[in-house]
Amino acid sequence: LAETMLFGNQPFIADATAQALLGDGGTAKSMRDSYQQRAGRVLSLLDGKAGLRVNPPKSGMFALVDVSETGLDGYEFAMKLLTEAGVAVMPGTSFGEVTRNWIRLSLTVPDERVDEACRRIVDFAGSLTTER
Repeated sequence: LAETMLFGNQPFIADATAQALLGDGGTAKSMRDSYQQRAGRVLSLLDGKAGLRVNPPKSGMFALVDVSETGLDGYEFAMKLLTEAGVAVMPGTSFGEVTRNWIRLSLTVPDERVDEACRRIVDFAGSLTTER
């Protein structure tokens, strides 16, 4: 809002907005269906495995996963997951202290990548719980 007030609305953004409002909504429906299906995949592949608990989205393109049972908070888990398993997730602390023990997964990548990422996350989390 501040950017629009200070600099004005770009004509291409106004055109895109008008098209989105006047269109049939097919693209939005396709995206919504795809994200919902991937959220179900994440739930089935991660929830209850290696101490992970998934909070699937009611809408949107992200799923939250509680990693507290692994012994790491969300930030530690995210950093180690990236360096040790090659999977990038967002630590929950990016969204405040209440999500300190959570990570956020994107549902915008293809199914094969979601499946592979979930497999790596479970393997990584499993290695943490066996270490303890």
